[in-house]
Amino acid sequence: MPAAAIGLHAPSADLARVVDYYQSIEVDASPAAQETVIPAPRYSLIFQFGNVCTRVDARGAVHDYPRHFIAASTSSPVTVRLGACTQAFRVAMQPHTVEWLLQSAAFHLHDSATDMESAFGGRTQPMLRAMADAAGMEQRVQVFESWLRARMNARGMNDLQRMEHAVGRIAATAGQLKIRDLAVEMSVSERQLERWFLCTVGLGPKVYQRIARLNAVLDEVRLQAGVDWALLASHYGYADQSHLVRDFVALTGETPGACLRSAGAMRSVFQHSNTSAFRMSSSPVPNPAGRRLRTPLHAGRARVAA
Repeated sequence: MPAAAIGLHAPSADLARVVDYYQSIEVDASPAAQETVIPAPRYSLIFQFGNVCTRVDARGAVHDYPRHFIAASTSSPVTVRLGACTQAFRVAMQPHTVEWLLQSAAFHLHDSATDMESAFGGRTQPMLRAMADAAGMEQRVQVFESWLRARMNARGMNDLQRMEHAVGRIAATAGQLKIRDLAVEMSVSERQLERWFLCTVGLGPKVYQRIARLNAVLDEVRLQAGVDWALLASHYGYADQSHLVRDFVALTGETPGACLRSAGAMRSVFQHSNTSAFRMSSSPVPNPAGRRLRTPLHAGRARVAA
């Protein structure tokens, strides 16, 4: 597995509604290696300063990623190949901000890697040059936040509130809140809620919910010395362990155990990490139907194969 050095940085307080966190990534993948990146319910801006990563499609053909690109929300796994030395800076955006930032419906970017200059109409060149010249992570954060504040001042943030609430409710309940209950809570039809999600997040609410729950399960088991998959399935609202396994295979192409064993450096580049909003709070969150939603389990469970 490639050696990786990954640094994390929180956004400034005035940008926390828009940016989840920053990452710096340095990967030594000599010789070249490839990894499967599982679906993530968010999008990121990724700046590459070393060798450029490539994507391997289902037929085995290799495609270069742009030097600087937007990694959109995904609903299927992606195989990524690393070069001899990969250096990157990642801005993990809050899931509900893509339409606001790009002034374009999010579903146009779904399951894609879009060149950053093309997406922003060439308005990123000064920022990209400053990012390349920056001495390290702190300076890159400063460069990006200056650029982002200018866009915020030009656009305002009134459009964010509605979907900020919707994705926040799904995140706070680790994907266990029923979509029909969320629609009732927001006083809209399920069809209207689906249109909002597709335009704003790039995924339908039910797909978004499934991926949020899967990632919550992964965050949980990464903190445990042993895993009781049947208990986890019950805890996170799956019908049974088989249901959990089927959902993992459908979304990642792997069983839960295989998914954990194959986790590598590039999953930190394309996915959220344990610092993200998808970590559950320590208190149960009641939903509109009155069902108590569960808090995370604790380490020390006996391992059950999955």
